[in-house]
Amino acid sequence: MSSEEKREKLFGEFPPVTTGQWEAKIREDLKGADYETNLIWRTVDGIIARPYYRGKDIEKFPFTDSLPGEYPFIRGSRTRNNDWEIIQEIIVKSFRDANQKALSLLEKGVASPRFILAKKLPGNINQLEELVRDIDLQNIPVQFSLPVNDHSLLTLLFELAQKKGIDPIKIKGSIDLDPFGQLFRTGSFHENLEKDLEVVKNAMVFGITHLPSLRILAVTPVIFHQAGATISQELGFALATGAEYMSMLTELGLNPGQIASRISFHFSTGSEYFPEVAKLRAARLLWAVITDSFTTGKSDPCNMRIDSSTSSWNQTVLDPYNNLLRGTTQAMSAILGGADSLMVLPFDYSTEKSGEFSERLARNIQLILREEAYFKKVADPGAGSYYIENLTDKISENAWKIFLNIENEGGILSAFGKGFVQDMIEKTAQVKRDRIEQKKDKIVGINYHPDPGEKREGNSIIPDDEIPRTAKAIGKPLRKSRSVKEFEERMINSGQSGEILAED
Repeated sequence: MSSEEKREKLFGEFPPVTTGQWEAKIREDLKGADYETNLIWRTVDGIIARPYYRGKDIEKFPFTDSLPGEYPFIRGSRTRNNDWEIIQEIIVKSFRDANQKALSLLEKGVASPRFILAKKLPGNINQLEELVRDIDLQNIPVQFSLPVNDHSLLTLLFELAQKKGIDPIKIKGSIDLDPFGQLFRTGSFHENLEKDLEVVKNAMVFGITHLPSLRILAVTPVIFHQAGATISQELGFALATGAEYMSMLTELGLNPGQIASRISFHFSTGSEYFPEVAKLRAARLLWAVITDSFTTGKSDPCNMRIDSSTSSWNQTVLDPYNNLLRGTTQAMSAILGGADSLMVLPFDYSTEKSGEFSERLARNIQLILREEAYFKKVADPGAGSYYIENLTDKISENAWKIFLNIENEGGILSAFGKGFVQDMIEKTAQVKRDRIEQKKDKIVGINYHPDPGEKREGNSIIPDDEIPRTAKAIGKPLRKSRSVKEFEERMINSGQSGEILAED
């Protein structure tokens, strides 16, 4: 007897249960309590989640039969497992010190160091050699986050490969040019749109020719997330940004397939556990649709590269060890959603006092999930889940509507210049803060079970980013913030323990 026949025989012993019977049993168990209030969940995005789903609820979805590695890549590109790259940032103040830290992190489980070159950019091959000394560039993908629109690092990488006898084709990682991200953060381009895109074009041409496995361009929806955007907004704006890069660089003469294969998306993963899993699945689905309209054939360029990090939006300064739990659930969402790489923020990231202890705990969250919880074993474990497939569909639908609205405004740059993007995010961020004030959303340690005996050195909270608007600004900058900052300030400044503010 085949396994399918055994299955039919087993379940044939149980009579089928109709949706009506389920509903009747639920209402009986509620004993008069309101069904909508108690069992229907509504997100800030407007998504309505029911208390249960059945097989018929996913029958109409066209993507559920696709396999990992197949278009539209909703299930990711990994076909045999779900192993991702563990990332940790290194702020470069000294090339030698940054190199020593990178080597140490590689021994401790990090797969890909990300050098934040905010203050120091290698000016010659000797400085770059010092930064990456003893790092196997043929097997270890190194990411470089640049503060300027400058592709000289590409030239230095190619020269270093020639000097060291390294095959340039095998050098992976990224240099993360992102002039649009600069605009969203500061309200201004580095120079102007034309000059900034010309730098990106030249970097692309050089990379395609000499370093074909290196990613050149970054799309950073983490900026929208940190300002308070919903999941659908974050995704819709990300798609609009990627599409605008594709369109403008194609107009400059670049091959759209080569552009798409050199873009990475940097998402932030928040605390809505299952929606965040669905967000990354929806992101790959919609990006495949967009890139397929530029390219010929449903091929690898349609596959979105996702670099994810846990969120600072819901991190707390008070009772900060709760951030370890937030970081863990957020990491789980990113991994189950199929992120290609992940960075877990230290629990004290929002205090700007992170050190070796908190970085180690953040790193070990990923190591435990990978080595002890076996999260790397199964590609897209959420596939076929009635709930996750429905969330994926609804988030896709919402994000696509936002994407089309942005396109109707003339594209993401035009929409940003008009304040369309900023207004949407500011309204959403305020709704999120109001929900915390009203305790519709519970933040443990702040508006729910606060620590009445907590003592802090000083009474200040790290301020939100305030970017002054320059003369050449074309739009209002998006402000990085935290959802509970104002709440925490009142708790500290009032001199109260927090019991009254968080009283149930």
